[in-house]
Amino acid sequence: MFRYALQLKKTLLSALLFLAIAVGCDVAAPFVAKTLIDRHILGVDGYWVKTDERKGAAFFEGDYYRKVRDPEGKGMEEGAATLLQIGKSFYFVPDLIPPEAKKQVKDGRLVVQAEGTEKTYPAEKLTAKEMMGFYRPEFPAIALFILGYFALFALSGLFHFGEYYFLQKTANRIIQRMRNEAFEKIQTLPISYFDSSPAGKIVARITNDTEAIRTLYVTVLSNFVNGFITLSGIYAAMFFLDKKLAAMFLAVIPVVFLWMILYRKFASRYNRAIRSKNSEINAMLNESIQGMAIIQAFNREKRQEEEFEKLNDAHFRYRNNCCRSIPCLPTT
Repeated sequence: MFRYALQLKKTLLSALLFLAIAVGCDVAAPFVAKTLIDRHILGVDGYWVKTDERKGAAFFEGDYYRKVRDPEGKGMEEGAATLLQIGKSFYFVPDLIPPEAKKQVKDGRLVVQAEGTEKTYPAEKLTAKEMMGFYRPEFPAIALFILGYFALFALSGLFHFGEYYFLQKTANRIIQRMRNEAFEKIQTLPISYFDSSPAGKIVARITNDTEAIRTLYVTVLSNFVNGFITLSGIYAAMFFLDKKLAAMFLAVIPVVFLWMILYRKFASRYNRAIRSKNSEINAMLNESIQGMAIIQAFNREKRQEEEFEKLNDAHFRYRNNCCRSIPCLPTT
């Protein structure tokens, strides 16, 4: 099987590259949304300083203010102010308010409790129109991030289509070559092989078993790479946001691998039995159809029906046992 994949490595690598880009877009989209919300929508809260530049500044009570992204930077001493949200209302405070302090508004003044002390500051409640003035400098960035967010989804869909196309193309070419070689091999086998092997089993090996290769490349390989890249992106994001929480969740990985090993141990034997019974069913159908005249001539219909039901019931039981072996995971 890997020999066939190496013969089509360019197409296969192209599919995996497209898949990696598509999953990367899927993983990047939440980061774009997070930056949009935290920095440009909710980020209007915080420190503002007076500025002489009108571009990218908010106009309030005759002065222009720009948002301070770095509170520790220069220019925070003179003309600094704080925009706060308390409850459902926004307040403009012409002073620097510690973000971690406990805040409440009493009689039009802001009461701040921090480090065991209590201070009061003048606070002006903003109207909706005044708040729009502070949001207005963020509009270009918000529009750009929204455009980028939908562009990532569009790119993801485009590259997922390319990945699916190249994987299908690879799988179809591999199946074509495998069936050609299998048919050539069949023609060289001795007569004794066909005397001991039902025709239906041989047909099943050439058709059904090779068709399973398509599932391997189109579904299994795609899901494996998709899951690996997505999981890597999730853990990278978790380490970026909270290293301790991410380290705790690393303990889940060995549990997942153990779960996979257990599933493979219990399900593989059932899968082999399912394929064997499927071949026997195909063999019986082939022989019954070819010998239908003889079956009817000797009144063997009832006996053939019982034998077929026996095979079909066994196939059904193995399918159910495979599903029950580990219910949380799908069968193959």
